[in-house]
Amino acid sequence: MILANEFNCPERARKRELDAVMAVAAGDMEMSLSTVALFEKELAEWAGFTQSVSASSDTGCVSVMLGALGFRFGDEVIVSPDVPPWVIAPLLHAGLTLAVVDYEPGTLRVSTPALERLIGSKTRAILVSSPFGCQQDFSELLALGRRKRLVTLIEMTEALGVTFEKRRIYDGFDIGLLSLKEGHSDISTGEGGALLFRSPEWARRAKSYAQFSDLDGVNPGVNHKLSGIQCAVGRLRIKALTARIVGYRDSAYRIAAYCQQRGISQLPRLAGRMAGRAVVVDKIAAEAANLPWRELPLLTHYLAALENLAPEAARMAQAWCGVHVDEWGEY
Repeated sequence: MILANEFNCPERARKRELDAVMAVAAGDMEMSLSTVALFEKELAEWAGFTQSVSASSDTGCVSVMLGALGFRFGDEVIVSPDVPPWVIAPLLHAGLTLAVVDYEPGTLRVSTPALERLIGSKTRAILVSSPFGCQQDFSELLALGRRKRLVTLIEMTEALGVTFEKRRIYDGFDIGLLSLKEGHSDISTGEGGALLFRSPEWARRAKSYAQFSDLDGVNPGVNHKLSGIQCAVGRLRIKALTARIVGYRDSAYRIAAYCQQRGISQLPRLAGRMAGRAVVVDKIAAEAANLPWRELPLLTHYLAALENLAPEAARMAQAWCGVHVDEWGEY
């Protein structure tokens, strides 16, 4: 079931979405393909990338990317400690080697010097996330990636609309990974995922790979197409996204004010500069105040054995937690 996710009037949003779904369902294949193309174009334009390619699942979009870019068994990807399971799983399934880079002390930001020390002859890419949509400056990381000729990837599901010094924090990355799964993303299509590209050639190859076509006469695609029905819903949700992000920020400021009044510490280098969907606060104090908090994402269970490689991330996860705005309620 696809649920409406509009702040102001869910009933009206649901009616619009059902009407859009019925229009595509009653149409022909040409209409369905046109709806997919429009959704991908509008998503890329909203996010500031050159092109986007949608896929039938979020894990599927990662598989599409690996195939289209020619990643092979044994290639290495350096990952930050907060990359979610839906990204990690297809990397491991493809036989890639993962190296974990730790945070800078007292922050949720990747340590660029530590990252540079991890780069080796088999390293193909740098993959980071932005836990709870926290604001970060990735300029040094991106410069390092360009210098070492590595693909720079960002899992951006919780970073939509988040800025740093008036720039979106994912600006400059080669590829953005986006979950479209209901409950995971603000541009939900019920199920699905999307790849956002700077390179038109990479986008062309990914689109071909997702269509079960033949890329190079050797490697067939994987048939991970997203349907026109889902894209019809996605187009409407793109239009509502800006208002939704403004609503998140308003809620984040209310949470911050509540915490300040009650002496609940916020992560110092984030205080006063709200992230997209959450506020990071002292875990013990949040629990004592009965705030609905979540653990910081840390080395998903796929990488639990590597926790010793990111001791600073482990310390941060023990001390801090996230209060999500959609779980804020009436406080």
